[in-house]
Amino acid sequence: MQRDDSALTPPSSISPAPRRQWWPRVSAAFLPVLILGFSASFGLARADSDDKAITGKATVIKQGVIEVKDQKFRLFGISNPGGGQSCHRGAKPWNCGEAARTALRQHVEGHKVRCVPEEKNDRVARCTMGDVDLSALLVREGWARADRDESGKKYVEEEKEAKKARRGIWADDDNPEEVRRQQQRNY
Repeated sequence: MQRDDSALTPPSSISPAPRRQWWPRVSAAFLPVLILGFSASFGLARADSDDKAITGKATVIKQGVIEVKDQKFRLFGISNPGGGQSCHRGAKPWNCGEAARTALRQHVEGHKVRCVPEEKNDRVARCTMGDVDLSALLVREGWARADRDESGKKYVEEEKEAKKARRGIWADDDNPEEVRRQQQRNY
């Protein structure tokens, strides 16, 4: 009779069968499904914003407000000087509110603009002219301030740049927000 030595081998010396890992097979099988799912959801989000987008020639109503296809939008994330707001250079006052309106008009009048209304307030929109964010442009040129309450930290760097270069409203001797507050108290 022949003896089976394998039955006498201690269990620690028996090498276990390699474990079959199910995760690589499952993930490889579902990876295309996951990719398609994410792509579709991002595509739907893009399509949703495209559905809401208003594109057409822009007309400036007042500083920071434009009209596109009979819809008026306030530009998202910025605060502009008031229409009759006076600023000072040296001892000379100048209408910085009208200058802000003129600057916006020079950029957008007659040009194609794309505005996507905000979900919370459809009278406020993120508007672009090509790849140019109009709010960022106005802040960078010094014709608007970053509205931190509405946009958080967006446009803050552009505002710092404009202040440092003393562009637009930041060329004044006075702080434009203080001038605006004083004018409101005087009315």
